Amino acid sequence: MRLFIAIDINNQIIAHKVSAIQSLLVDNGVKGTYPSVNQLHITLKFLGETPEHKVQLIDEVLKKIKATDEIVLKINGVGGFPSLKRPRIIYLDVVANDPLYTIQSRIEHEMSRLGFKREGRPFKPHITIFRVKKPWTWRQSLEKELAGIGLDVTIRVLEIKLKESILTPTGPIYRDVSVYKIGD
Repeated sequence: MRLFIAIDINNQIIAHKVSAIQSLLVDNGVKGTYPSVNQLHITLKFLGETPEHKVQLIDEVLKKIKATDEIVLKINGVGGFPSLKRPRIIYLDVVANDPLYTIQSRIEHEMSRLGFKREGRPFKPHITIFRVKKPWTWRQSLEKELAGIGLDVTIRVLEIKLKESILTPTGPIYRDVSVYKIGD
């Protein structure tokens, strides 16, 4: 199973904005894949291909992880990895806070104890909305238009999920494996 740990984003304002951005990209000839607005999420830890016997161990660890403070996220604007000038990934920027960093750090630590490799880059919370396949189709005016898109949405996080990613030619399909309340 190809697994990851995430926070689902179920917000109509965000879904509407993401749909508009995805349409803007497609209408401007940007080639790539993008998630359904019903599958938006923030990845806390990508686990990758995971043997079936480890799923129960992951489940036991995640059941014990609780947030010590309420996790409230602010969704800002649009960004790109490595940049909006020549992006491979286009995302919504998430302003991180201490409770989010704390829970992500605990997940990273506990998963490394189970044998999963630690992430080499610092955690950058974001919501992927488009994976660009041919960045050379990019126009500078589109970069400026995307950079000018603002959001000011705040969401409260109530749960994290262990999710399976099923790869298809049109993009991944995500399936919930387990759900964990974090504010109890």
